[in-house]
Amino acid sequence: MGMIDTAVKNLYGGWDCFPETAVSFINEALEAEDYNILFEKVAESEKLAKDHLQAFQKSYPGVLNSENVNRILERRADSEHRPSVLDKLHEKQRKQSEMKDIQLQQKTCGKTE
Repeated sequence: MGMIDTAVKNLYGGWDCFPETAVSFINEALEAEDYNILFEKVAESEKLAKDHLQAFQKSYPGVLNSENVNRILERRADSEHRPSVLDKLHEKQRKQSEMKDIQLQQKTCGKTE
């Protein structure tokens, strides 16, 4: 990794100008033991990115360009990790149901003692 760090610093002034996804890919590639698995993961990721960008272009014609493509893909990745409103609602309902069960259990236990 030392030679790569030196090259990046000499050519680009450091890692700051690289997208986080590129840095993590480089690190993962250097640590990989099976390059075939890594290649398959990259190929699948590229296919998903292509599909997303094509859908975006269809929904918003003329908006996609080389200057915003990374931002569009980053927002897609962020939204995949963020729970949906429906997921949040289900979680809230589950917690409310658990609280009701606990309260009922406490009332029941209190009456039997």
